Amino acid sequence: MPAKKKSSNKRPKKIQGKLKETEFYCVSCRKRMTSIPDELGVQTFRLKGRNARALRGVCKKCDVNLCKFVKEAKFDKLKDKYGTWR
Repeated sequence: MPAKKKSSNKRPKKIQGKLKETEFYCVSCRKRMTSIPDELGVQTFRLKGRNARALRGVCKKCDVNLCKFVKEAKFDKLKDKYGTWR
C-alpha cells in the first residue's frame, strides 16, 4: 500500500487572544504581525451592500497590505489618530 501523501496546504493556527490596535494577522507570514507605523490608516468601503470600516496597514516583514475590520464606535477615534488610508 502506498504511503499517504502529506498535504502541502498549511492551515493557520488559531490566534490566541485579541489583537492589539496595531496588530494584524498576516496571511503571507501566517502569524500575528505589527504594521509599519507610517503606513497605518482607516478606510470605508462597500461590502455586501453596507459600509464596512477597516484599519489598514503594511506588514513589516513581507510588505503585504493588511486589513482588520473595526467597529463603528472605534472608527472615528482611529481616524483621528491614524488618518485615512493612502
